[in-house]
Formats: sequence, C-alpha cells, structure tokens
Amino acid sequence: MPSLLSVLEAHPRRTLQAIAASHHLPFSPRRPKAEELARLHRLLNDDARLRRTIEALGPTDLAALRAVQAQGGCMPLIEFCTAFGAIRPYRPWREDSPQAPWRAPTSPAERLWFLALVGVQGDVICLPDEVRDALPALPRLAPEAPPPVPPCSPDTLLTDLSSLLGLLPRVGGGIRHGRWLPPRALRAINRRLLHHDDLEGVRSELQTNRLRLLHYLAEVGGLVSAQNGSLLPTVSAWRWLDAPPGDRWAALWAAWQADMRQHHRLWDIYRLPGVSARLWDALWVVLADVPVGQGTSIPSLLLALRPLVPGEGRMRPALTGLLGGPLAGAGLAAFDGVTVALTAAGHCAAAGDIPALDEPSSASLVVGAEALRAVVPPVCHARPYAEALAWAGGEGRDLVIGPVEVHRAAGLGMDAWDMAGVLAGLVGEPLAPEAVERLGAWQRRARRLRLGRLWVLSSPDPDLLADLRGRRRLAPAFGRALSPHHVVVRPQHVGTLSARLRRRGISPPVKASPDGAAPHCDQAMAAGTAAYLWLAVTVYRRLSRFAPLPVSIPAQVAEDIGGLLTPGARDDLRQIGDELIEALARAIRGLPAQPAPLRGDAAASREAVEAACRQQTPITIRYLDAAGQASCRTIEPVMVFEQGGAWYVEAWCRLAEDLRTFRGDRILGVGTDS
Repeated sequence: MPSLLSVLEAHPRRTLQAIAASHHLPFSPRRPKAEELARLHRLLNDDARLRRTIEALGPTDLAALRAVQAQGGCMPLIEFCTAFGAIRPYRPWREDSPQAPWRAPTSPAERLWFLALVGVQGDVICLPDEVRDALPALPRLAPEAPPPVPPCSPDTLLTDLSSLLGLLPRVGGGIRHGRWLPPRALRAINRRLLHHDDLEGVRSELQTNRLRLLHYLAEVGGLVSAQNGSLLPTVSAWRWLDAPPGDRWAALWAAWQADMRQHHRLWDIYRLPGVSARLWDALWVVLADVPVGQGTSIPSLLLALRPLVPGEGRMRPALTGLLGGPLAGAGLAAFDGVTVALTAAGHCAAAGDIPALDEPSSASLVVGAEALRAVVPPVCHARPYAEALAWAGGEGRDLVIGPVEVHRAAGLGMDAWDMAGVLAGLVGEPLAPEAVERLGAWQRRARRLRLGRLWVLSSPDPDLLADLRGRRRLAPAFGRALSPHHVVVRPQHVGTLSARLRRRGISPPVKASPDGAAPHCDQAMAAGTAAYLWLAVTVYRRLSRFAPLPVSIPAQVAEDIGGLLTPGARDDLRQIGDELIEALARAIRGLPAQPAPLRGDAAASREAVEAACRQQTPITIRYLDAAGQASCRTIEPVMVFEQGGAWYVEAWCRLAEDLRTFRGDRILGVGTDS
C-alpha cells in the first residue's frame, strides 16, 4: 500500500493547497513545493489528528473508507466512484471549475480525496498506510450456535436432478412460453424427488422452490433445452449422468458460479432471490471465516457484508431468501431464519474443493408374479435410473416394471433386450434368467396389438371405387376393401395415387386426423433431410443391443422428425435399418456377408400370398432370413407391396407374435395353414 507521503507527492501544488485548506493548515504558494510538501506531511502524519479527522466523518464518508479497507486497502476506481460519487478535479484557472470545492464536496469520494484519506494509483483507489492503521478494525462475525443441518445435501441434489432428466422425455411436452413445465409435469416429477415441493395451489413453475432450482441448474449446466415444444435432455446430459458424482457436482457448481457473474443471468429469469454478483461473492468470503460447527446471526452477517458491498441497498430480504432457498436446497448452508452457517459441503464450495459425496449403490430387483420391483437406494447409478424413469412405473424412488410398463417402453422403440440392459445397469449385475423371460413374455404380449394410422379412400359411389380398383395402373395402390364404400390405400402409394387421380380430374380432399394435433416438428426442414435424420436416429437407438450408448436419444426426437415423413417413407427407411442391423450382427458374429436368397417358384409364391391377403386367411411359408437360417412359420398377410425392385408382404407372424415384413424372394415355398 502507498504511504501518506507518496500520496501527497502525486498531487500538484494546487491540490496540496486544497488539502491543507481542508485541514485548516497553512500553505504558502511562494515557497518551494518540496518544503511545503514536507511540512504538510509532518502535520498530517499525526495519529491523533488522523483519528480526529476519521471520527469527524459522516456515516456515508466512513462507509466509503470501510469499503476500501474491506477490500484490502485497494478498490477499483470506477467501482468506488460508482458507489460513492465522482471526484471533480481542482482547476482554478478554468471558469467552469468550482471555487474551493473542498468546502462543499459533492460526494463522499470527493470529501475523502481533499482530506488526503485516499489516493489514486492508476485506475485503483488506495488507502495510505497511516490511514489504514488509524481506522478501527472491521466488524467481525459474532459466533452463535449453528442451526440444524438441512435435510438436503449435494448428494440428494444430484439424485433429484437425475430424476428430472429421466422424467422429461416422459412428461416434458407442452412447455409454456418456451421454457416452463406445465402443472401436470411438475406433479409427475415432484412425486419422484427425494425432497418434495408443496404444490397445493401451484399453477406455475415460478411458484415452486425445489423444482425451480432443479430446472435452473439443469439449464445453466447445459443439461436441458427446449426442443420442438418439449423440454428434453441435451446430448451433454447423458455424458453428465455417466460421470462420477464428484465430476457432476464440479460441473454444476462451476456453471452456477459463472451464471451468477453474468450480466444477463438465467438466475434472474427464474426469479430466484435478487442477489447481485458482488453480494454473492462477498457472502462466500464472509461465511468462509465462520469455523466449521459454528454459526452467526443475520444482523452480524449484514454488518460484516456492508463494507464489502457499498451501495447495495436493502440486503436482508434477498439474503434470507438465498440462504433459506437455493443454498439450503443444495445442501451448502443451514438457516433457521435467525442464524446461518455453512455446511461441510458449503465450506468445500467456498474453498473451490469438491465435497465428500457418497458412492452410488446398486438397486435390488425383486421378481414377483405380476411385476418386477426395483428397490432403489437414495444414491444410485444415475444413468440407468434416469433411463428407467422414462417408462417404469412406481411411486417414490422404487420402480415397478410390469406388462403396462413394458408396453410403454415398446412404444418408445425399446425391446426386452434394451430394458434388461437398463435394469442390469441399475442393479449392477446381469439380470436373472427368470426376469429376462418375464420381460420377453410381456414384450410379446404388448406387440399383439398395434395402433397405427390407416389411409382410406372412401366414396358414396361403390361403382366408382370398384372401377378405380380394377384399373391396371391404380390397382397396386389399393389394399383390402373395408366395405363397398371404403378401400385401404397402401401408405407408400398415397402420393402416386393422388397424382394419378388428379390427372383423371378427381381431387379427393384429405381429412385431418381426429385429434387434429400437428406433430411438434420444424416444418421448415426438408423431407430429404428429415429422412436422413430419422434413419440415423432409429439405427443409432437400435445399436444398444451391441454396446452401451453414450447418449440416449429421447423417443420424442424420433417422433418429431418422423412427423415430417409419410408412413410409406418411414416403412422404407425402417427396412433399410433392419438390413443394416442384420448385417452388423453377422459381422460381429464373424459370419460371411449375406448370401443371395434361394429362389423357389417366385410367381406361385406371390400368387398364393396375394390370394391369402384378399381372402384374409393364414398361410404357411418356408422363409430364409437375412442370417441364412430357414424356418417354417404361419403368417396372416395384411398387404403386399413392391419396393426397390422386390416385392414384400407385411403380415402377422404367429411364430414371432409380431407384425413383420417378409421379402418375397426369400420365401422358399408356401402351403396352407394346418
């Protein structure tokens, strides 16, 4: 720190004369500056005089000195002048310069300047050593008995945040104003949290506490984003869930700290306590001095904070809201409304260290007659638990998996293998064969019914429909007749049929779906781009049977992209994906490339299959799959169509108990159903 002599030496003669006048000391303009400087320094460098000068200051002037003292004797000049006013230069030769400004200073900063109690070095305001020694010590925190330790901790915060990420693909649709979750989603998420919010009468997310904090941390950490009208986890979220607990906490705390120092903060958008960046930093400096196991009162804390945040205004409401809300919810502070203390995790955060976190424990799986029940500990493996929440049932932390939950998972594009992999990660070991068999049986039961959209051409004139179905160029577009007035149109031929009908002067209107709801997707995306993306997403999700996926793509993403495609286009792409997965499976097993299909009597096979489709009767076929394995199976044909120079039959397979698509040139022979 500079000495009083160096501060005086930096001033020109006219300013030294003003300083002497402020202290009512003599100053001769005719004597050399060095002599007058030495005499002024000798008179001012007196402990008794300095103490009397400081005691005569007003409260605001003294607060300005305390603010510089609290920052170690140096403070940025712009910050000092912003809080305590400007310092006008003394230029007596100019007409617009104030006369004798030391007699009526316009700000506390100017008063201290003309009393030589502060000096400027570059862009920093400084306290001379002599002045700093004459100032009384800063107020210290009065020790108090610590408040009770809060039930929340960093462990529970990380666990609840994992629950939020896992439930968003299930309930995150229909967000309000591009960010906020609707009440139904809030209630669904709240039931799964370790520490619940009271949602009685809550109609907005901004009225919640725990849920709002979790959403804020998820967004500030880059773990969630609004995607086509839904709030969904980002790619970074799945890597965050895979990380060890210490790394997850460190990333979250760093993002929180960085946001608090931004000019445009998410903190303010979420209407969390109105704490400025200066008060946030000062709070951690002051509370870090409270020993572990002790607390302090709010009045004592405010007295200690005041010199560090000059000009802050009323701090108590924002401070109590911060201590009793976000900091207590994160397990960093204990607050009972009167006293406050940092927890052990809070002291680690103040020091920039990672707190001691519990290691994840494995869940236990109970195989029941009607369902599987996973008993989940408070701190579990984050990634599989988040993935399971997207489709599993149950209340609280425990998970229940039965036929309904398996059906829900199948709707998300998962099969029994995927579900078993998620549960194995949760329990920390491979599932028992009995549990895997249950999942497979429930999956087969779930696939007995399939709900899908059907394209139907209807007309009050049955003769017109019969005439159109009999025309050679239009016949391939039609499926079975539902009635004399209704006939099924094959999805892949809808566009072609519409164009050919228009050329004949017929333009049938297209009726919207009953619900009238449009998919949440970006209509500006080209159909070709959507086809590539949908193929990539669906194939990527199916790779989970070969290796754990580093990122779990929510099923909503595939639905949004698929909403831009026609059903026929999705079927074509799904067929490409099936062939790719089959080829990959063969390559992993070390088998040769797919052999050329062995052809039987292709014409006779197709004729028999088309006849069974028209008559709605089952038929038995001998079929050679992509792996080169022949099998005999009974199918119930739904439709026959051509694609890429080959013909296919879509049918219900009694062997697989699922709706399958069979390639015609792989049918080795046909027979009647026995």
